[in-house]
Amino acid sequence: MEGNVVGNGSQAADVGIPVTLPVQDTNFPSSSNTESLLSITECPVCFDVSLPIYQCINGHIICNSCLQGLDQKICPTCRVSLVEPTRNLALEKVLKNYNVRLPCKYSLNGCMERRGCVEKEAHQLVCPFKTYTCPISSNNCRWEGRLDEIVDHLKGRRRPSHFVPLLFGETATFYFPAETDAESQLAIQIQTCFDTYFLIALKISTAADPNAGNEYFALVQAIGHAEEAARYAYRIELERDGRRLSWEAVPLGISDSTKQAMEKGDCLCFSSKTMLLFKNREIDLIPLVVTISEV
Repeated sequence: MEGNVVGNGSQAADVGIPVTLPVQDTNFPSSSNTESLLSITECPVCFDVSLPIYQCINGHIICNSCLQGLDQKICPTCRVSLVEPTRNLALEKVLKNYNVRLPCKYSLNGCMERRGCVEKEAHQLVCPFKTYTCPISSNNCRWEGRLDEIVDHLKGRRRPSHFVPLLFGETATFYFPAETDAESQLAIQIQTCFDTYFLIALKISTAADPNAGNEYFALVQAIGHAEEAARYAYRIELERDGRRLSWEAVPLGISDSTKQAMEKGDCLCFSSKTMLLFKNREIDLIPLVVTISEV
């Protein structure tokens, strides 16, 4: 790298020998400065550095994820109100303009990646060290693990576990009871095809109208990231006596919320009255047929 010639009376300058001094690249702070900057910009709740950065009226910062997760909108440092937080644009500008290499939020799990602000967010979505909660955490399961550990947890190979049934093939039938007294329950089975695992999720809940019986919501979720889920399509249907009720869609990714999808009606939805039209009277079960295909 080109530098500056020193000629302040030194012997080297007297004999005409150029002395090259290193020029520091101001776009990349030194490692010591980077660590100092990270300690200043890290969230006091999760100890991660991410954008956007918010602050209270006293200047104490908090990341957006932790801000949204606060039960009470109170600064975790000084306890003042965070109902109307402001952005700390100065800190955000420093992180962006100097291209500070931020550690992945899953570094404590073993990830060694360091990326710029934007690249870091994209990496963390698919980081192999990212942890996920149990897909049926509605049953008060507190398990957390990596993506490649989810199936073993559900199949009973890890503790705690659920012993979820495993179905094979592109088309599988999920049988569920025609009647249930549970106020709300989530039933799950695993279907595997195309070297990929999928979750068939069925939620049964009591309708708001006590005379309407239960409401049923069914969908498919890939045990993989959104990019992988987009490679497939699924059809989930009820069929009996010439009647057919079906829903077709792209599976949810593992980070997508099944609860939100069901609340929006982005799934197969039907009532108790409709369900009875498809009831197998011999075994008192409802056959839910799921077909998964590549797109």
